[in-house]
Amino acid sequence: SYYSTYADRAAVADGGFTDDFSGSVNASVWNVIDGKWHHDQGVPHNGVNSRNVSLVTEGNESYLALMGRGKYYKDEDSSPYGEELPEGACIVSKDSYGPGRYEIKMKALPREGAVSTMWTYMMKGSEAAAQHEIDIELGGTTNGTNYRSAWFTSWVTHTDTAHSAVDVSDDLYLNDGEWHVYTFDWYTEYNGTDKSRIDFFIDGKFYAKLDSNVPYYKMPLWVGVWFPPSWPGTPNFDRDYMYVDYVKHIPFDQYCEEARYNVPYTKHDPSELNIPVLTARPSVNWIANGGFEYRVSENGAPLAWERNVASSGNMSLESYGGGQRLAVHAGEGTNTTTYIGQSFLNVFEGYTFNLTVDGGYASGSEGAVMIRFTNAIGNPVGDMVSIDLKEFSASGEMSPISHKITVPARCDRMEIFLTASVGTAYFDNAVLTFLGAN
Repeated sequence: SYYSTYADRAAVADGGFTDDFSGSVNASVWNVIDGKWHHDQGVPHNGVNSRNVSLVTEGNESYLALMGRGKYYKDEDSSPYGEELPEGACIVSKDSYGPGRYEIKMKALPREGAVSTMWTYMMKGSEAAAQHEIDIELGGTTNGTNYRSAWFTSWVTHTDTAHSAVDVSDDLYLNDGEWHVYTFDWYTEYNGTDKSRIDFFIDGKFYAKLDSNVPYYKMPLWVGVWFPPSWPGTPNFDRDYMYVDYVKHIPFDQYCEEARYNVPYTKHDPSELNIPVLTARPSVNWIANGGFEYRVSENGAPLAWERNVASSGNMSLESYGGGQRLAVHAGEGTNTTTYIGQSFLNVFEGYTFNLTVDGGYASGSEGAVMIRFTNAIGNPVGDMVSIDLKEFSASGEMSPISHKITVPARCDRMEIFLTASVGTAYFDNAVLTFLGAN
């Protein structure tokens, strides 16, 4: 295949590396960095931080976990009120590399607002003078970049660039929770010619080439998840992860200029960091603030939850069981239902989830958990799901509700509403777990 015959197009040089993250981050290859870039343009973010790097060892498997903190992430140091600045994680090579094969096996962080990426980058003088960069970027909502499409780019200055947004959804969705192999082959002398070119592959299948504005300087290799301002969308989530099984570089014996580029961020040698080694993959709740512990402001509504415009009533938080629960109050008149919900983008056909939530209702009241699916332009697809609280609990009691969700065809967006149509319904401990893609 074209993927496997790269050595026919370029002589392979000595060197290179493969890091499979078997219990450690290879300190001879990588630094872990703290830093910010583009954080003062558009939506602010907190860059990348070494505290978000961990390793997972499950049986015979070992891999790198890079956490992305969305704007609803909270920990013991967070304020109970308001949003947080999104923050990611990144490793960068200690050495700079020239033409060759660059490959990563990873699972992309699956939520809007974050970008999972492998890239090479260096700057000489300024980005206007020399910004050499090659990117594989997964995520986003604009310019063709979303989890249906992969974003491949090449740069030699900040304005001299080539890019290709390739729809790969006939073969896969990029946030499907599966391991995929992403590769680019960078040539400065393609197949015995004097032409420069970059080929891009996913799972060994050729998807795109770029043959203009191809770099010719050696560059460090970067791997990470971060939150570019504006174009990837809004990170309306708590936390999630980019997982990396291995990173590989095979050098080609081709011309490339040397550059003394010093990565301008705080660099940590992995051997000097206490990188956590987890014995299981971290659990992730797609619902933010599912326990209703946090508010928009001191006396405000629950953080991350929105009152749908079709609602006629309102909501409140009340003390319950040592914490708080959500009270949804129906309105008056003809249309009495109040809908309090969260939305989830980049949710595609065949994705499965498990939803659990504790529900209850006051005497004489009626409530439900509702699930709605829409396409990219907001039109309904599939059947709406409505789960009557009376099927799971008696008046005045809180009981667990559980429902397996299978996403229908043509879906891009899923909405979950906690509703009251008569009186007051109560909700707590809402958890949405991604099970996989069929």
